[in-house]
Amino acid sequence: MGFLNMTVISTQKDQFGIDSWTNRIIAYIDILGIKKHVQDESNESKKKLLQLLKIFHDANSSYEPNKVFEKIQRGPISVEFVKTQLEISNFSDHVIFSALLSENCKHTQNNQINAVIEKIQEMSLRVLQIGFLIRGAITIGDMYHLGNSIIGKGLNEAVFLEENIAIYPRVIVSDDILKILNKNQTNGFLTYNFILKKDFDGVTFIDFLHRHRHGDEASDIDLRQIKFAIESEINKSINRKDVKTLTKLRWFANYFNDTFITWGVKNNHLISALEPIEPITL
Repeated sequence: MGFLNMTVISTQKDQFGIDSWTNRIIAYIDILGIKKHVQDESNESKKKLLQLLKIFHDANSSYEPNKVFEKIQRGPISVEFVKTQLEISNFSDHVIFSALLSENCKHTQNNQINAVIEKIQEMSLRVLQIGFLIRGAITIGDMYHLGNSIIGKGLNEAVFLEENIAIYPRVIVSDDILKILNKNQTNGFLTYNFILKKDFDGVTFIDFLHRHRHGDEASDIDLRQIKFAIESEINKSINRKDVKTLTKLRWFANYFNDTFITWGVKNNHLISALEPIEPITL
């Protein structure tokens, strides 16, 4: 499929020196359903694929560290540091985010992890609005990542988690990430409970709908767009009798509905007219 190259180039002095092999936070994301649209060849599918390409393009061309990380700046971490240490790449139907993990500073570690999570949340919401689900994993490991050159244990671990543990359209968080966040979560450090959620099977995943709850780049129209896009995919999958896709969509429908049932009691931000996604019968 060969999607548009999406890269943030680092400013390392020696791009292939041993010092460029570092311990990094790595997120491996699979955009689900792309192959189906490529094979379809209808104008509607081509339009959706072009919209997806634009999301990838915008993530690269409009990348502004001052805006992306302004809300999570805590302690001794500079915009320039984040700017030169974050890498974003994509190939085929996968997107990879990674950032250097500081060895000592708790403030910096939390900020670096949350920086990657912020990018995943932002992309997830935009992709959802056009009807694509995502699945992935975020972990930590020794690796090399510069542009679209990626290799190392961290990548292997993230791919394994995405392919074998994530299962549903969610981005799961490894035990190594949770250990760092739990260790660092003390008074004065950035809390993370509001961006992570434990699922029915005990797996922790990124609660990307959280951005809607706090109004971050979200609106009532966005909620309706996401609901409409997912319902449209459900109807198509039912007509095709595509049980595999319906299983993924049912997980997301439950997540969507459970989220808004919870918020409806506490938050006036949500629109009262937004009805739950209808239950899916497989």
